[in-house]
Amino acid sequence: MKIETVAVIAPGEMGHAVGQRLIEGGLSVVTCLEGRSERSRSLAEKAGIPDLGRDRAMLEAADIVLSILPPSSAVDFARRMAETARDMDAPPPLADLNAISPGTAREAERIVAEAGMGFVDGGIVGGPPFPGRRSPRIYVSGDLGEDLGALTEAGLNIKPLTGGVGAASAIKLSYACLTKGLSALTVQAMAISNANGTGEAFFEELRFSQAELLAWLENMVPAMPPKAYRWIGEMEEISKAIGEAGLPPTMFEGTARLYERIEATRLAQETPETRDKDRSLQLIGQLLSEDLAS
Repeated sequence: MKIETVAVIAPGEMGHAVGQRLIEGGLSVVTCLEGRSERSRSLAEKAGIPDLGRDRAMLEAADIVLSILPPSSAVDFARRMAETARDMDAPPPLADLNAISPGTAREAERIVAEAGMGFVDGGIVGGPPFPGRRSPRIYVSGDLGEDLGALTEAGLNIKPLTGGVGAASAIKLSYACLTKGLSALTVQAMAISNANGTGEAFFEELRFSQAELLAWLENMVPAMPPKAYRWIGEMEEISKAIGEAGLPPTMFEGTARLYERIEATRLAQETPETRDKDRSLQLIGQLLSEDLAS
């Protein structure tokens, strides 16, 4: 499959950075901003991604569609693309790069296949490829997964997997189970210590016995609150994947509810662009503990 024009939905923090990297790599990138937020519109303009206005125009222009959305929107977007593509002779394939369970990926594949669209299962591991930063690994699987290797030449780090649709989603959720699950555990640990007046002692112990872990947490957790709204659906998809694997899903059902509560805190009202990057992890723990307790 020859790829010259890529459609990206939606150009949020990750999507606009992926689109910008592809433009820098010599490809054309388009989007459809119908119903999208002002922030998405601003980020698309910043990245130089033109809005074609309607889904049909986007599908007609694109060689492939990259779906980069909150997990809860993944299946609805697949239905939307299938409906638009139903009477097209050769619609482009859909690459679902969202944090969804293997079962949800197979559901999205079935939906678009009924409209004659190909499907790539994908999962992004790592942060947005902002200028000067390396690309995250983008795992892909399914019959068309190898075709996305062409995007490596344009600056993305595409990692094809064997195992069919669901394999790439499994890697993504396995990784997020650790990283975003650990962020949630950290919030809870800080809440316990702050509620009992031992916040400083808790961090002193981390500095003494878990210095490497503390350094990782100081890099990971402060950026989390503005993204909590996206992580709710991701935790629900992890819970679903755990159930698909035959294990009790309750831990990550609870983690989803925690991120729902974090979404309502004052720190979550900021955006990744406007958050105070000088706040310490300890201060963030204090602010979150106050808001979550109230």
